[in-house]
Amino acid sequence: MMIRLVVVFVAVLALPVWAQLPEIQLDAITPAGAQRGQTVKVQLHGTHLTEVSHLVCEHKGIQGSIKDGHYEVTVAADVTPGVYDMRVGGRFGLSNPRAFVVGDSPEVLESGDHHQQEKAMVISPNSVVHGQGDAQRVDWYRIEPSTDGIMHVSVMAERIDSRMDPTVVICDQQGLELQREHDGEGRDVMCRVSVKVGVPLLIGIHDQLYEGSASHFYRLEVNSIGDFPRIAGRSLASVALRELDGIAKSAVGSTVTSLPTRMEDECEVGKAKSFDLQLEKATNMAVEVYSDRFGQPSDYRLTVLRVEGEKLHKVIDNDDQGNDSHSRGFHTGTRDPVVRFRAEAGTPYRIDVRNQFRGGPGFQLVFRNAAPNYYLIAASEAPAEKGNTVSRRATTVRAGGVAHWPIFLLRRDGFAGEVKVSAKGLPEGVRVYPCIIPEGKSQGMLTVTAAESVADWGGVVTIQGTGQLGEDTVSRQACGAMVLWTVGDANNQRHESRLTEEVTLAVVGKDKEPLLCVPEKDTYETSLGGKLEISLKVTREGEQKAPFKIVPTMTGLAKPKEVTLANKAAEVKLSLELINNNGNQFRPGDYVMVGRAREGKVTYRVNPQAAERAEAERLRLEEELKTLSGQIAEESKKRLEALTKAKDAAVKGAEEATKQAAAKDHEHSFLTHPVTIRILDAPVRLAELPAVELTADKPQEINVSLERLFGFKDEVVLELQAPQGVKGLKNASATLAKDVKEITLTWTLEGEQEEGEHQANLTASMTFNGQKVSTTVPITVRILASSPQS
Repeated sequence: MMIRLVVVFVAVLALPVWAQLPEIQLDAITPAGAQRGQTVKVQLHGTHLTEVSHLVCEHKGIQGSIKDGHYEVTVAADVTPGVYDMRVGGRFGLSNPRAFVVGDSPEVLESGDHHQQEKAMVISPNSVVHGQGDAQRVDWYRIEPSTDGIMHVSVMAERIDSRMDPTVVICDQQGLELQREHDGEGRDVMCRVSVKVGVPLLIGIHDQLYEGSASHFYRLEVNSIGDFPRIAGRSLASVALRELDGIAKSAVGSTVTSLPTRMEDECEVGKAKSFDLQLEKATNMAVEVYSDRFGQPSDYRLTVLRVEGEKLHKVIDNDDQGNDSHSRGFHTGTRDPVVRFRAEAGTPYRIDVRNQFRGGPGFQLVFRNAAPNYYLIAASEAPAEKGNTVSRRATTVRAGGVAHWPIFLLRRDGFAGEVKVSAKGLPEGVRVYPCIIPEGKSQGMLTVTAAESVADWGGVVTIQGTGQLGEDTVSRQACGAMVLWTVGDANNQRHESRLTEEVTLAVVGKDKEPLLCVPEKDTYETSLGGKLEISLKVTREGEQKAPFKIVPTMTGLAKPKEVTLANKAAEVKLSLELINNNGNQFRPGDYVMVGRAREGKVTYRVNPQAAERAEAERLRLEEELKTLSGQIAEESKKRLEALTKAKDAAVKGAEEATKQAAAKDHEHSFLTHPVTIRILDAPVRLAELPAVELTADKPQEINVSLERLFGFKDEVVLELQAPQGVKGLKNASATLAKDVKEITLTWTLEGEQEEGEHQANLTASMTFNGQKVSTTVPITVRILASSPQS
């Protein structure tokens, strides 16, 4: 039978103090799941949900619809039980995702006042209840087991994006506490309870700190199977988990003799498990623990020991993997260890896995060949933050504006190469600026701009990286990532982020970006050691009420110079020094630079179109009333009464809509339009050199000329670097004085040499704004036989 749960309403919560302009923010979906093959009515909780037009899930078998003003979710019967991301779209874009759980058991919503044990809500075995934690209250449930044995109790909260930190209390029917559980699966609870037929139990659920709100939702499941939906791969460090599916499991206790291999086991706190390894062929290999990345509250240490008779010699050990993102909001580190070492052929090794944290959490141990690799994460973040704020955002761009994704590159097994990142699947009128993450770096920024005339759009985009792994060019598709909840002080408040399977973008064409900073030209060029001033033209849709602080952002720039955008300024100039000091690390190449503007204020009208529609409806009803006023027929009187009521309601609605749409001051942050910064290797350009023909003991003059760039006038040291293998040819050098552009170098081949063609280089070295730089051009050298003497 189809289940239909409760009538829907939309709860609109107050914006935080540090608020961006209107964007859909989804706090909760209630219920946060459904039984497969069923349809449920859901409530949406969040901000700017007044004109939601559709619900969309990452799984095509889960469909959202709006019927008679109610939101419904239908789950196909063949959807695999698990956790999926659900978003809502509407007037203000596409929301952040929220978890939606699909299960096999019947599901109900909590009902009635069940905050006392004697009022406990009766639930059935093998069922699911969706509840909400209330402040300073405990939710009580009463269950009568249908079989003797073990009953499994699961409370999902943190794992489905809830603010709740649940505690579960199990009591007998007299209210005597039998057991209490907390933080069994991350901050969630999974426990086992001994039960008997006909002996009821009470289950109490509350937040650990007794907090409560619509954002403190939970999913209680009780059954005799213990097969609960599990969520693997949600931490930012777990993007490689899907690779485990291709590695066969081996029996624990057997010696590992081939790669790849994985084993699954458990370990008590303070204890260690040992595994044996012995390979026929020598190889560079990696051993890796997976546990924290599965959501387990674990912290393992990994040690590799070489076995020599009865003695053990430590080869290498490891504890945690660090946070490569260097981001306050997005943490890519993990407590799972990995070691890489050279396993010699026929040599026995012992691998110790020690549990340092909690008793019982399981782990998987993977033995594999060490091979350079990489993974990408495209996160959603605010254009700029105020103080220590970390904001939950969905990537949204308004007409004429700029949006971005910070890109995190997770390097594996020594991969150090550059990765080029781009996006596809974007709508018409949206342009992407590809980014390059240089060698050794782990973060970049991918930006998009929207034309000033662009249609509303929301959907999934594909962000892809391309890198060189050995001789192969390998592409990787990025996972998404989001912050779960906005916090005002990330230094003192808990804040969490997680992966999302999809990367989305929303385009809001009905609203123009209130403040634009557009560069005079698309590309600026200089060299290493150069200094640039980027002029940005400022246009405003509304009034700017407070100055903005703008900080240039680009790969390699460690300490940018902040500038102030005054309220009435027609332009603003950003200064860049491309000098490798004070933490800056630049290489020749193309870079994308944007400015992060923060702390300012603008006036903004929220959804003026709604006010216009409400006013048009009021005028229409007034006109119809005028038409009916002179008619006396009974039918007209009834219609007149109905119209009068409708008109009165329309007047109030128009007044409220006009009030909501009135221009107000908003704190704001935004990105300036991107500009390409092209960095050359030096502030001179050497002219190409023709091939040089050398005969033994005959001096050969080589004319060198160069073009001075970017105002560089100082001296240049030139060096002709002799080809390797030509013993009778030495380097030749000279110095070009200040402002000089041409000089002649002389090369002399000493003694007879074997005829042939070789490649040499001409290098120009100089100092530009304190930065030592150089540029090189090739030159072909042909060695000729000496002419016979007459």
